[in-house]
Amino acid sequence: DQQIGKDLFRYIKKRSKKTNLFKFAWLKNQILKISIQNKKLQTQLFRFVDVLPSLKNKRS
Repeated sequence: DQQIGKDLFRYIKKRSKKTNLFKFAWLKNQILKISIQNKKLQTQLFRFVDVLPSLKNKRS
């Protein structure tokens, strides 16, 4: 859903100023682990990743 994407953007933006590459890798791994256990979330994340390059701003 759009809310999941918005929440991810907000979280990453907030954390990106405070974190380094290793913490981002940890976050990515955690998201992947959770999505493996939750097929609905996995589908939504794949859709998000598929659409992400075409988004031009927050409103998109």
